[in-house]
Amino acid sequence: MDQDDGAIVERVLAGDREAFGFLIDRHRGGATRLALRILRIRADAEDVVQEAFLHAFLDLRELRARDRFIAWLLGIVVHLARSRLRARRETPVEDPAGGRAIPGFLWTDAEPSPDVRQEARELHDRVWHALAELPAEQQEAVQLHYVDGLRVWEIAALVGMPSGTVKARLHRARGRLRRALAAELGATAARPPRRQEERMIEVTIDDVILRAPKNEEPRWLRMDGRPGNLGLHRVILLKERDGQRVLPIWVGAPEGDAIALALANIRTPRPMSLSLMARVLELAEIAIERVVVHALRDETFFAWLVVRIGGRTHEVDARPSDAVALALHRGAPVFVTPEMFDLPIVFSTPTVIAELEAHTERKRAERQNPPDPMPMEWRSFRSLPDPRTHPR
Repeated sequence: MDQDDGAIVERVLAGDREAFGFLIDRHRGGATRLALRILRIRADAEDVVQEAFLHAFLDLRELRARDRFIAWLLGIVVHLARSRLRARRETPVEDPAGGRAIPGFLWTDAEPSPDVRQEARELHDRVWHALAELPAEQQEAVQLHYVDGLRVWEIAALVGMPSGTVKARLHRARGRLRRALAAELGATAARPPRRQEERMIEVTIDDVILRAPKNEEPRWLRMDGRPGNLGLHRVILLKERDGQRVLPIWVGAPEGDAIALALANIRTPRPMSLSLMARVLELAEIAIERVVVHALRDETFFAWLVVRIGGRTHEVDARPSDAVALALHRGAPVFVTPEMFDLPIVFSTPTVIAELEAHTERKRAERQNPPDPMPMEWRSFRSLPDPRTHPR
């Protein structure tokens, strides 16, 4: 069945009830995984999914956006799973060996002592008060991820937005909750100090590494009018200023090429997006004080862009690739938190190419990815023909 969900929904509503079976076959697995993450018991999860499909079939006309069937279905699954969790709290404890219920004994009877419950309740109230101060979209992301146990892709499907947006909301929510709870509990927030740069490690943007073919001339920036033949990703190398350790950060080709052009002081006929942004910031008298790469979560790096506007300093969440490119254009320093140099992917300057090759092969084996269509190798962008002198 090649039809999308919207077309199948229209068929069901037109009277082809058997077509609903295609929706069940298509989405049963994902719905069951979602229910299982909430309920932890497969039999309960399967019951919830069966009930969810029944609700969906009976109420299908209420679905206005026909192409969002999966998001609507997952919403029903979450609602039913939460209801079943609440029902569990009122279920008598069973004796598995004898198969008998213990008369008059409920799960609530096994709760901790009143003192412990009061302390937990106070902490719970503080957390929920801090959560209530978050913007609505961040509250929703935190609830679905940390309370209901949904994965990022499941939240994205449920609310109808890209996974990257969900990740950004969770990241911002964690930062705000950390600061709010630290202030509430009278503790220091567990985050790197923004104004104590001596506790951070200053780095230089040492190089941009890319995948180039071994057996033919690499073509960068569409030289000779032909399509480029490089890999789809770049690796920017952040090298500690007073040492040999290198932190590699994987970025997209456009972002990596923009950083390479800035390192080589190559100007394009028209300004690229990041150079244009840097120029606009300059005209607006917004100073970039520093960039800090501070976290790696789910294979995604996070950075802060610290800017000064009208005498006040602001910290802006940013992708490291964008923040580093702006720092290069404006001559701002770049820092890395010490924890970043404790990561297992940190390399040494003299062996960085060989270590990148070994890391690439190891990841390919772990993920069972097929080999490259042609033999490729990691190379510095500086080893490629200069686009200013190479014939086009």
